Amino acid sequence: RDAEVCFGPSVVSVALESLAPDFGGQVGRAYLSGPPEVSLIAEPPLTWRPPMLDHVTYLYGFNLEFAERLVKDLSDEQMAAQSGGVINHPAWSLGHLVVAADHLGQLLGLESTLAEGWGETFKTGEEPSDDASYYPSKEEILGALRQQHARNVEVAKSTDASRFAEPHPNEATRDHFPTVGDMVVFLMTSHEMDHLGQIAAWRRAMGLGPAERD
Repeated sequence: RDAEVCFGPSVVSVALESLAPDFGGQVGRAYLSGPPEVSLIAEPPLTWRPPMLDHVTYLYGFNLEFAERLVKDLSDEQMAAQSGGVINHPAWSLGHLVVAADHLGQLLGLESTLAEGWGETFKTGEEPSDDASYYPSKEEILGALRQQHARNVEVAKSTDASRFAEPHPNEATRDHFPTVGDMVVFLMTSHEMDHLGQIAAWRRAMGLGPAERD
């Protein structure tokens, strides 16, 4: 609602229109009125993002740090090992997160940078192989994940809130994630941590114990 605050001889009137708690809120104009020679109308920024997005991108960075710690002590051969009935090994799990992150970027208007063949190798439903030569090296996978994370954080912070409120373009997924924002937050948080949790369980099955903090 409109509010007026007095600062000496001047009055600041701030109109907040449709300030919604979700990704679709809009911020109105701010007016500074005073003596005739002093007049200012401050337009809202062209791009406005909800404060919650800062928390989401922070957790996205936390996930990346956790991913690197989980595989820091592993060789390329260990990355594809399967033990104790845990078939989703680190090579497949992290490669799958690269593919998902590339999809996230496309939702926000970026071009795909996925290496040829990765989409098929790491697709949902693909049964991982225990042949390490079938997969890129650990450093290749981590490098691709870092690159995807960096560009996704940048584009998410520069994307207007109205984009997040748009319907999810994939009808098959829309029942679970109705908007672009729903899907983006899922991919940045829950989906990544789900697969990182699988790697943590894989470490226990391999007798390696939990990842150590630096």
